Order: sequence, then structure tokens, then C-alpha cells
Amino acid sequence: MNPDTSEADYFEMNPTVWDQRAEAHLHSKFYDVEGFLNGATSLREIELNELGPVSGRRLLHLQCHFGLDTLS
Repeated sequence: MNPDTSEADYFEMNPTVWDQRAEAHLHSKFYDVEGFLNGATSLREIELNELGPVSGRRLLHLQCHFGLDTLS
């Protein structure tokens, strides 16, 4: 931590940094957002098998990054 930066400054900077990262990843080929928008899932087979049906359930997906896995 920079001794000249207050805790409040870090709290203010945090969402900005995450927004910048999400924006960069949104447009990367790695995440295949276009495929997702056309019906593909971002989840792997093992994740789908472990998760099972979620229809009608309330979910909390920690560390989902920019939401693609949660929406999948």
C-alpha cells in the first residue's frame, strides 16, 4: 500500500479497476461473448454436471468476474 493513499481512496479506485478489467475481457476472444449471446454456455461439462438443474433457485456465484458464468 502506498502510505499517501487513504483507505477511502482504495475503495474509490476498486470499482474503476474492476470495470476496466471487465471491459477488456468483454471484448476478448477468450470469453466468447458472441457465442454466449448466440446460445452457448461458458460453463464446462464438469461444472454443469456438478451444478445440476437450477431453475427456480436463487443463486450466488462468487468470483464470477463479469457475469458470463452466472448467466450461463
